[in-house]
Amino acid sequence: MPDSPPPPRAPVGDAGEPAPGTPALTSELESALKLGASIVGLAGFVYVIGGALVWIRFTAAHVPADAMTAVVEQKFLFVVGLKAVVFAAIVFAIISAFAYLIGGALGWKEHGWKQHRTDWHAAVTKGPRKAAVEQAKQAELELADVKAPLGDGPVQAIVGLNFAVFVALVTLSVSKVIEEVFTVTAGIVAPVAVVTALLAGWAASRVNPIGWHGRVQLYLLVIPGLFIAFFAAAPIGVLVLASVGIVLVGPVIARAPRPDSIAAALRSPLPWALLTIYLLVGAAFVAQPPISFTRAIVTTSTGSSVGGYIARTSDGVYLVSCEGLADATSREQHSVLIPAASVKNTSFGGEPFRVDPGERLSLPTVLFGAIGVHAKLPTWFRVDVRTRGSTCGGVAPPRGTRDPALGANVLVGPAPPSGRASGDEATVSETSPAVAALARRFQPTVEVTIADRFWPASVASVLQDRGTLGYALLHRGHRRTCLVKHDVCAASPPTLADLTPLDASPTDYLDYPAALGHGDPTGEFAAFQRGQGLSANTIENWLLEPTGLKPWDSAQVYFFDAGVGTYGSRYGNIPSNLRSLQYWFFYPYNYYPTAVAEQLMENTPLAAIRANTDLHEGDWEHISVLLDPRTLQPRYLYMARHDQEGETYPWSSPKLSFDDGHPIVQAAFGGHPTYPPVCGNQRRAYLNNIVSDWVVCGSGRFGFRADDTPLVDLAHTNWACWPGRFGEATPTQLRNAALPESDPRRYIAKYVLVAGPPSPLRQAENTGTCR
Repeated sequence: MPDSPPPPRAPVGDAGEPAPGTPALTSELESALKLGASIVGLAGFVYVIGGALVWIRFTAAHVPADAMTAVVEQKFLFVVGLKAVVFAAIVFAIISAFAYLIGGALGWKEHGWKQHRTDWHAAVTKGPRKAAVEQAKQAELELADVKAPLGDGPVQAIVGLNFAVFVALVTLSVSKVIEEVFTVTAGIVAPVAVVTALLAGWAASRVNPIGWHGRVQLYLLVIPGLFIAFFAAAPIGVLVLASVGIVLVGPVIARAPRPDSIAAALRSPLPWALLTIYLLVGAAFVAQPPISFTRAIVTTSTGSSVGGYIARTSDGVYLVSCEGLADATSREQHSVLIPAASVKNTSFGGEPFRVDPGERLSLPTVLFGAIGVHAKLPTWFRVDVRTRGSTCGGVAPPRGTRDPALGANVLVGPAPPSGRASGDEATVSETSPAVAALARRFQPTVEVTIADRFWPASVASVLQDRGTLGYALLHRGHRRTCLVKHDVCAASPPTLADLTPLDASPTDYLDYPAALGHGDPTGEFAAFQRGQGLSANTIENWLLEPTGLKPWDSAQVYFFDAGVGTYGSRYGNIPSNLRSLQYWFFYPYNYYPTAVAEQLMENTPLAAIRANTDLHEGDWEHISVLLDPRTLQPRYLYMARHDQEGETYPWSSPKLSFDDGHPIVQAAFGGHPTYPPVCGNQRRAYLNNIVSDWVVCGSGRFGFRADDTPLVDLAHTNWACWPGRFGEATPTQLRNAALPESDPRRYIAKYVLVAGPPSPLRQAENTGTCR
């Protein structure tokens, strides 16, 4: 037979390689095209993410999102998206590494990774229920039979993430219950959370959540996760849902084939799905106020404008503008276009320009709003994940009539229409005409920080406090102030006539219809304002329109002529034969800002406070004007502070300021000790300068001028010697109140409740006046 022809050979090039058009080169070209397409897709993904994040930021800042996103440079959108993707990848790597370490370190002795490596691989690859059946059929299961395609690392990370999510859900739930049940000792929440996490971790290492079958996983992971996410602030809710979601899809990820090239990895849906999940979490945090922009100063021919930089186009410079408030929130957010023809210079830098509408909405509320449904659900699980600072470049001046003679941003108002404060107590001119002129001559002008929410009020006005129905149902059952006698509400509301020494006991007290809570004065403030007949809208928007509170209608100062030499050594090294005219101020609520962010305290005190102590209803403070008993000329001014920290100033001291002859004094924030109007941090040497009083001026002040504020003579009131307490005074609170402020036991708890104060004539230098 003739020889068979040799098989055809593939053409070769000069170097002996397959010629173009061969299957091998076609395969390489196809791979290159796929890689290129994946890279282009990734770039598009990055661009879309950047645009979405920028749009979300504008929406959260309450500026026109569609219009402002359209003017932003396109490359800026890509840069934002690229940063977000890189950040998400880093976060994913950190979480994976953390979960991997947890998975490897789990349990003790027989409960760890080494002992359960095969079981956990089986649970991942076959599913918990199938793995259990397989183990029931075989006495021993070989790792080679069940090993996940991605290997040990991902499985160990999935195991660790299961444990971490379970522990986190348990810890969040227990901490919230503790916080709600033990409202007066919320300082125990942090240590309880740590103990709970340790116990939950120990329990998880025994019950093995990676091996739970579907129903148990549903009850112990999915449902608790959904519940927490439902009542959590949007970023926390998304994070919880993402964590639970990754736990559920983790086994699917581990069963996926291992990519053998970069192109294969980019074409796989898994990294895209993971990046999308983490970017959703990132988007939720981006939407969490405060929103920061680069501070820009645009100089024009007519001046300069400060705002948050958005973009610069041929039309001009776009800025975010707003007005800041004392709680580090903002109002009236809007975008501003400064025409290009007016712009002379634009500079950048300094503290970020922050916008914070104040909302910490729950995840369902955000989702409902996105589809046009206005339903606001409570936010139980929340945390401010960023350091708060002043918004809008500083706090806006408060609206109202200012008196520059009293200092910067001091609002003044008219005297009460009838000449008496709310509660209708007779003034010194009506009850004590012989001493009225002298008393009015040295009556102080009092200034109080607007953000404090309390000012020197008449006792009768506080008796008018009105609580909410919810408080009445959950607490003592009353919505009005109660006079408590023998632990029974004897009168609600009481009148001043009920506060007499007759048939009274030192254990009697006034109980206002609001909870002391966590040291937040909002409840006490709202109860007082409701008692003054103010609407809920006025109370809620007090920072926007502080004069709507009409503080001058309820403001009042009390007077007592203590006579000559009644002060002993309390006033320091001064002559002992001076006549003392005392002026007392009654504040409805006392809270001492013990832990604060000092850089925020002057302008945004409500955002600065981290913890309040020394909480009690009712707060009496006073000053004394010391006169020469013969000439009746003023010699000294004494300002009481706390227990033993008062200071006496010569009348000619440069530290003092006067309002047409009346001394100007200011109450420190929250605790109300009296100072000259010298703004800022006042270290307390008595407590080794560890804590401070804060005389806050930057957020605006109410001024209660001596000429316009009613003055009442304590010597002609029926209640001046009432032995009870002008605020809640349970036995525990009475014991706390008896401790000196230098006693560390007074600060053991983060929130300390103290009894309300006694009458002015039964405390300080007046002890023993009432017989």
